[in-house]
Amino acid sequence: DKAFQELTFDEKKIGVCRLKLASLLQMMLPGVPCIYYADETGMEGFEDPFNRRCYPWGQENRDLLSWYRQITGIRSAHRNGFFGTSFKLLECENGVFGFERENESFKLVCIINRGYEVYDYYTDDKLELIYFDQSLNETYYFAVGALEDEDNKGLYHIPGKYGYLL
Repeated sequence: DKAFQELTFDEKKIGVCRLKLASLLQMMLPGVPCIYYADETGMEGFEDPFNRRCYPWGQENRDLLSWYRQITGIRSAHRNGFFGTSFKLLECENGVFGFERENESFKLVCIINRGYEVYDYYTDDKLELIYFDQSLNETYYFAVGALEDEDNKGLYHIPGKYGYLL
């Protein structure tokens, strides 16, 4: 039975969202990111020896493949910004984890809100939204553009179940 176990539709949806939030952190935190065999395809597994099946050639989760291309592309495009950066923890409570990486030519803010309530982030900097991922309850969306800033006072609203890269 374990060899044929699969997640339900709702379990997959939640799992994919959590994988995206975790992989966003993985790509943006200091260190060398490692992608476990076929995570980028949405491959399911169970406990050993059923932790991975054969690679699903032609049946990969295209949405996840696109996601991994985007986040690894961001890391690659800003390669110099990921070396020699300072690391500053911005938030770590109530389901919100945020940090900043910065050097002379690069600044990145990553905020993950696993909670259900809106998290308000204040800054004096003008931030550009590089990437975000939508909630557990709806379709995934990706966008590039300016993040909403009410009256240019440095207030940014981060909805629950979102991950932002600024």
